[in-house]
Amino acid sequence: MAAAKKKQRKKTTKTTKTTKTTKTTKRTPTTKKKRASRSKKQNNYQLNITGFFFALIAILAIFRWGFLGNLFANCFRIFVGDTYIVAATIFGMLGLYLLTIGHWPHDLPLKRLLGMFLVYLSTLLLNTEIFFTHLNVHSQFTQSIWVSLKADFQRGQVTEAVAGGMIGGYLYRATYFLLSNWGTILIAIIGIIAGVLLFTMIPFRDVTQAVLTVVKGLGNFTRSLGGRLKNFSANFFEEGDQPIDDHQSMPSEDEEFSVSGANNSNSQGQSSVDQIMQDQQLAAVPTKHQNSQEPEETAEGLPKPHDGFDVHFSPTGAAVTTAQTNPSQDKVTPTSAQPTPTKTIDPQTGEILPAKAEQTVTHTDYSNYQLPTSDLLSVIPPTDQSGEVALIQKNRATLEQTFKSFGVDVKVIHADLGPTVTKYEVKPGMGVKVNKIVNLADDLALALAAKDIRIEAPIPGKPYVGIEVPNRTVATVSFREVIEKQPMHPGKILEVPLGKSVTGEVITANLTKMPHLLIAGSTGSGKSVMINVIITSILMRARPDEVKLMLIDPKMVELSVYNDIPHLLLPVVTNPKKAANALNKAVSEMEDRYQRFEAAGVRDIDEYNELVRENNADKNKPMMDEMPFMVNVIDELADLMMAAGNEVETAIVRLAQKARAAGVHLIIATQRPSVDVITGLIKANIPSRIAFAVSSGIDSRTILDANGAEKLLGRGDMMFSPVGLSKPIRIQGAYISGRDVQKIIDFVKEQQTADYDQDLIAHVNDVTEDDHQQEHDEHFQEAVEYVIQEKKASTSMIQRRFRIGYNRAALIIEDMEQVGVVGPSEGSKGRKVLWGLANYQQYFGLNNPEAPNSDEYLS
Repeated sequence: MAAAKKKQRKKTTKTTKTTKTTKTTKRTPTTKKKRASRSKKQNNYQLNITGFFFALIAILAIFRWGFLGNLFANCFRIFVGDTYIVAATIFGMLGLYLLTIGHWPHDLPLKRLLGMFLVYLSTLLLNTEIFFTHLNVHSQFTQSIWVSLKADFQRGQVTEAVAGGMIGGYLYRATYFLLSNWGTILIAIIGIIAGVLLFTMIPFRDVTQAVLTVVKGLGNFTRSLGGRLKNFSANFFEEGDQPIDDHQSMPSEDEEFSVSGANNSNSQGQSSVDQIMQDQQLAAVPTKHQNSQEPEETAEGLPKPHDGFDVHFSPTGAAVTTAQTNPSQDKVTPTSAQPTPTKTIDPQTGEILPAKAEQTVTHTDYSNYQLPTSDLLSVIPPTDQSGEVALIQKNRATLEQTFKSFGVDVKVIHADLGPTVTKYEVKPGMGVKVNKIVNLADDLALALAAKDIRIEAPIPGKPYVGIEVPNRTVATVSFREVIEKQPMHPGKILEVPLGKSVTGEVITANLTKMPHLLIAGSTGSGKSVMINVIITSILMRARPDEVKLMLIDPKMVELSVYNDIPHLLLPVVTNPKKAANALNKAVSEMEDRYQRFEAAGVRDIDEYNELVRENNADKNKPMMDEMPFMVNVIDELADLMMAAGNEVETAIVRLAQKARAAGVHLIIATQRPSVDVITGLIKANIPSRIAFAVSSGIDSRTILDANGAEKLLGRGDMMFSPVGLSKPIRIQGAYISGRDVQKIIDFVKEQQTADYDQDLIAHVNDVTEDDHQQEHDEHFQEAVEYVIQEKKASTSMIQRRFRIGYNRAALIIEDMEQVGVVGPSEGSKGRKVLWGLANYQQYFGLNNPEAPNSDEYLS
C-alpha cells in the first residue's frame, strides 16, 4: 500500500514537471518579443538622451551662456573656427532629430551629404584665406590660430577671430604653399560650386550648356553693337568731310536714323547702351539739319556738341564728342580763323556777355584729355607682419598682468593690427576711473618694451579705452593701394585719400567739405609726401578745366617739379613777396566770384555750375564756361610769415573765412607749429588739421588743441582732425615716391601744355617791380651782401661796417625786413637772415647775362 502511494506520488511529480516544462516551452516566443521590444526601447531612450544632450550643447554654444557655453563654443571653434554657429546649429538639429525620431538619419542621399561637406570645407578655406590676407600674414597659419584659441580657452571667453579653425588652417597651409592666394581662392570657389551641384543633383552637363549659351549670346550682342558703332562713326566722319556750301543729299542721315531704329529694337537688358547711342544721335542730328537747311546758323550751333561732353565723362562719350566737334570746326574755318568765344555773366547786370578774344578758350581743348590711371604708379610689395600676430597675444597678457599689479581691474577685449601701431581695446571694471589707466602710460610702455604708447580715453562711440602700441614691423601704405581702394564718387573731384587707419580702412578727405586744411609737423615727419599725395590725387581725378592750382613754395625745391602742368594758374611761386601778392590776387578772385554769384542769383559754386549746365542744355542760348575749383597750396607758412607776415595773414584769414562757397580752398603746411606762425585767427578759420610728429605737447596743442601728436612715430604717422569730429583719428599716411610723382606729371604734360593766367602773372610781377623801385639807402645792396655773408644781422653791425649813424643803419635793417632779407627783431639777439645767394641774385638781377658778375658782390 505504501509502495503504491510512492509510485503514484512519483507519477504526479513527473506529470507536474512535464506540465511546467510544457508551459514554459509555450511561453518562449512571447518572451523573446518582449525582450526585443525592451531592448529597442532602451536603445531609443539612449538616442533620445543623446539627442537631448546634443541639442543642449548646441544651444549653450550658440548663445554662449556662462562658462560651459563659452567652453562648448571654443570646442567647436577648434575645428571650424568662426563658423562655429553653423556647426553648432547642425549639431543641434541632429540632436533634435535623435530626440524626436529616436534613430540616426539614414535616408539622406550620400551625394547630398558629400555636397554639404564640400561646400562647408570650401567655405572654411575661403574664410581662412580672407582672414590672413587682411592681416598680411604669410606663414605660421595654424600656429596663429592655435595661439588665439589657447588664449580664449584660458580666459573662458570667445573674443579672438580664428578664421576657419584648425581645419581651415591646415587646408590653407597646403593650398597656399602649392597655389598661393589666388589659387586658393580658385580652389575654394570651385569646391563651393561643385558642392552646390552635388547637393542639388543638377547634372554638370546642363550647367555647361547654360554657360555656353550665355557666352554665345554675349558674343553675338558685342559683335552687333560693334558693327553699329562702326557704321555710326563711319557715317558721321563721311558727313564731316562735306563742305559748307554742299547742298547735295545726305544718305548718312537716313543711315543714322536706321541705326536709331535698330537700337530701339534691342531688348530691355541693353537699355544703358541704347541710351548712350540715343544721346549721341540727338547731339548729332540737329547739326546735320542746320548744315543742310540753314548753313548760316552753323557758327551758332557750334557749341552744341560740347554739351554732351560736359555731361558724359566716360571715354566713349569723349570720343564721340571729338567726332562731333571736328566737322563743325572744318565748317567754321573758311569763314573765321578765330575760335568761338565763350560767354560770361556781367557782374553788374547779370547778362551774358562774350569774353575778350585773348581770353577765349574753346571747349575742344579738353575733349581728348585723359586722366592718369593707377597703372602709372609703382607696386609696393606687402610687408610681412606675421610676427606681430603672435606678439599681440603676448602683449595682451602683459597688459592685463601690468594693470593687475597696480590694482586696476581691466580686461583686454579686442586688438586691431594696423600698419604702424596695434590698438588694444581695454574695458575698465566697475568703479575704475579712466585717469588711472591714463596715468599708467609710462609703466605700460616699460612693461611692453615699447618706444612710446598713446592712450585714447575713451574711444569715441565705444565703452573702451584704446592703447596704441607701436609695431616692431611697420608696413608701408602704398598710394596706389589707397587710391585703388578709395570709393569712387564721380561728383567729388576734390576727395583725396590720405592713408589707412589702425583698422585698415582707407581714410579720405573731401576739400569741399573741410574746406581748408592745415598740415604741421617737424622736419622729416611726412608733410611734403602728404602734399604730393594730395596734389597727385587731384591730378588723377580732375581735368584742368575743373580744378586750378596755385602753388607757393618758399623752399624752392619741393613743388617746383609741378611747373608747366596745365592745372597751374601761374608758375610755382617761390619769392615770399610774390607769394603775398598771389594770395591777395586769390582774394580778388574770390570777391569777383561772389559778384558773379550775386548777379546770377546763386549761393555757391555748385549752384552756379548747375545754372551753367542748364544754360548750355538750351540750344538757343550761347555757351558758358563752368567755374573751376581753385586750390592754393602753401608748403612752408613760417617763411612767408617772417617775410610778409601781416599781408600773408590777412589774405589767409579772408580766404579761410569766405572762400568755401566760391570754390577756393587752402592747404597750408608748416614745420614750425608755434603761435607766431599759426596765429589765433588762422586756427579759428581752418578747423580741419593734420598733425605729424612734433617735439612737444605744446606744439601738439597748437595744432590739434590736444595732446597726442608728440607720441607719433614719424614717417607718415599722423593725427587727422577733420571738421565735425570731436577727437582726431590716427592714420598712417600714404607714401608716393618722387618717381611716381614725375610719372603722373609727365603724363599730364603730354595731355596738354600749361596755360597760365597772364593777367595774374603780370599783376604779381608788376607789384614786385614796384617794390624794387622803392628808394633804398645807397649802402642797401652792400648791406644785404654783408649780412648774407655773416649769416646774422643787427643795427650795430651795419653801423660799424659802413661807418654810418644809428638811425641810418636802423632804416637799412627795416628795409631788409620789409623786403624779406631778415626776420623780425628778437630782442637783444641778432636778426635771423632768411635769404641766400639765389635770393640775392634774383632780387638784384645778378643772374641775368647783362648784369655784373655776382662774384663782384659776394667774394
